[in-house]
Amino acid sequence: MSRWLTGKLLFLTLVASCHTLADRPKIGLVLSGGGARGAAHIGVLKALEEHRIPIDYIAGTSMGSIVGGLYASGLNAHDIEQVLVTMDWNEKLSDAPSRTDKSIIRKVTESQFSVSGRPGFNNGIVELPQGLIQGQKILPELQQLTNHVSHIQNFADLPIPFRAVATDIVAGDMIIMETGDLAVAMRASMAVPSVFAPTSLDDLLLVDGGLTNNLPVDVVKAMGADIVIAVDISSPLLDKSKVKSILEITDQLTRILTGVNTQERRGMLSEHDILIEPPIGEYSAGNFNDAQTIIPVGEEEALKHLADLQKLALTPDEYERHVELRLRETPAAPTITQVALSNDSGLDDKVLEQWIKTSKGEQLDLERLEQDINDVHALGNFQSVSYSLDHTADGVDINLDAAAKSWGPNYLYLGLDMEGDLAGDSLINLSVGYSREEMTDKGAMWTSWATVGDEPGVQTHLYLPLSYSLGPYAMITGGFTRNDQAIYNEDDKLADYRLLDTFIAAGIGWEFSRQSAMTIGFDRIEGEAKLLVGNQDNPEPEYSDGGLWMQYRYDSLDERDFPASGTYLNVRARKSFESMGADSQYERYELGLAHVIPYKTHRFVLGLQAGTTEGDSTIAGLFTAGGGPTLLGLKRNQLIGPHLAVVQAYYYKEYAPMPFLSGYIGGLLEYGGIYAEQGDMLGNEDSITSGSLWFGMDTPVGPFQIGVGTTDEGEFNVFTRVGHLF
Repeated sequence: MSRWLTGKLLFLTLVASCHTLADRPKIGLVLSGGGARGAAHIGVLKALEEHRIPIDYIAGTSMGSIVGGLYASGLNAHDIEQVLVTMDWNEKLSDAPSRTDKSIIRKVTESQFSVSGRPGFNNGIVELPQGLIQGQKILPELQQLTNHVSHIQNFADLPIPFRAVATDIVAGDMIIMETGDLAVAMRASMAVPSVFAPTSLDDLLLVDGGLTNNLPVDVVKAMGADIVIAVDISSPLLDKSKVKSILEITDQLTRILTGVNTQERRGMLSEHDILIEPPIGEYSAGNFNDAQTIIPVGEEEALKHLADLQKLALTPDEYERHVELRLRETPAAPTITQVALSNDSGLDDKVLEQWIKTSKGEQLDLERLEQDINDVHALGNFQSVSYSLDHTADGVDINLDAAAKSWGPNYLYLGLDMEGDLAGDSLINLSVGYSREEMTDKGAMWTSWATVGDEPGVQTHLYLPLSYSLGPYAMITGGFTRNDQAIYNEDDKLADYRLLDTFIAAGIGWEFSRQSAMTIGFDRIEGEAKLLVGNQDNPEPEYSDGGLWMQYRYDSLDERDFPASGTYLNVRARKSFESMGADSQYERYELGLAHVIPYKTHRFVLGLQAGTTEGDSTIAGLFTAGGGPTLLGLKRNQLIGPHLAVVQAYYYKEYAPMPFLSGYIGGLLEYGGIYAEQGDMLGNEDSITSGSLWFGMDTPVGPFQIGVGTTDEGEFNVFTRVGHLF
């Protein structure tokens, strides 16, 4: 056979194949919303691929838009399955930047308050975010997954034509998204109201499409589908026993709204269409850990419709040709032709630009670009920092959008400090703070707080950066504090003193990185020790103090409490001078250290709390130990003296004894104490060995511990605490 004849036959075969594919009915796939239940969609796709069912159009809502959009972009069912089951959804659905990446000043400020989160407080009005999740991490993840089609702006030009459904939360209308950034469309479609912040797109405020069209049968028919395969994974209504809280009532309302429009769209299916309803009634829409269990359920349910599906199947050769037509060659990484920044905060663009390493003339690196936007977001001033790509003939323009917090730039803080034991020795303090941010375009912050309870006080702190980048800053702080100090003889309380201090301090410093900074400054203190309980012959000294100090902080902990990695170091040295108002001259040195050593699910922490004074210090200059966070086997502040040294070894791991109770179980072994002489520090004679076992958890009011502690001298302490671990 001649080469010409062979080529002719191949050409005719190809034409016949294309003619066969063109003549068959067009099949539209409809994927409903349902959160994590959408894993069933992947099982259905696996069954369709296994039996060679071609898909010509896809319309999806919410999680259906995620699975459908990824499939339309060219990913196959196995690819999407790997994404769903390997992704850390808890991390991706969190907006909080890594604590390691926060500035040292923000770490210090936030450590003053135990309650996480900070509502806005502007013009006397408390303001809240538009949603619990802003989508800072999920959008870049979707952009990574769809980068191979980021140059396609019309969804009809995707390997499979696609539509995503969202809802205009202002007008209440259904919005069909068919152009733009595929990742942004998927993100908008999944924005469950109150859970996710709306997506602003073309002057519209878009939320979950399930509110108006959870099963977009009509949309895929309008695209040209002759036969529809609809997969409905809608959440069923909750029964009476599960509708108890305001959150559950809100959830039920959403289910009712989606249920009504879903039934309406199901009525649009003809006798030739196929409706697949995977039996996943008991699975939660919010638990992505169930994905590996749900996927087979979807596949098994699809196979129950195999007789109808096989009528739509292609031959192996036809299906191979259909798949080949779907494949698009991934373009090479384009050259960056421009990097533009949009910033609507009170910070100067130069503050943000120091963290943007992506630059013109380089090849596009999405991982680096994502790191850039995360670094900018870690500044703490933005509800979201995102990017978009504009592909041109010369390369790609990158547009960075830093959207300021709609509830900022001024915030409220709340904190609870609590400690108690069976002997009735307790401490309860509640703090309320107010922070004014963006006071200058370099990022000045002024934070003030008041504490009521057993240790009331008022404090204020001004942080004033002197550069648009990391480097010099000035600070000033002042206030009034009242602290109670007991005096013990071993286990017997001899007296209770109330220490009243008024202070002011100022300094200049240098931020070396987001993890470390050094400050030098001066302070002035006026104080009084009032005797509350004890022998009336005990002294009630008034004291004055003034001096110079230097402090270095290093903090790379990933979490302030129950961290999984990082190191905390705080070193402070102070020298008082009579010329600066001190009653006497003395020197005081402090050291706090904690280093986390992770091993699988276990956490080991080595810690050291140490301090020493040289000279005749005031009572306020002495060190205390006992209770949290040092020597948990003793009563709170049971020891007081001029020298402190406690070596600590922590162990803890996550523990969930019951479905509704999860936290950390751990222990702490300590050795050391308070010493009268510097040379006795960590010596055998005056040192105490303390051991404790505890259960802890993160709560809405802060880290909570309950446990028991004992010492080698026979003290026994049952304690509860709300406060930092170390």
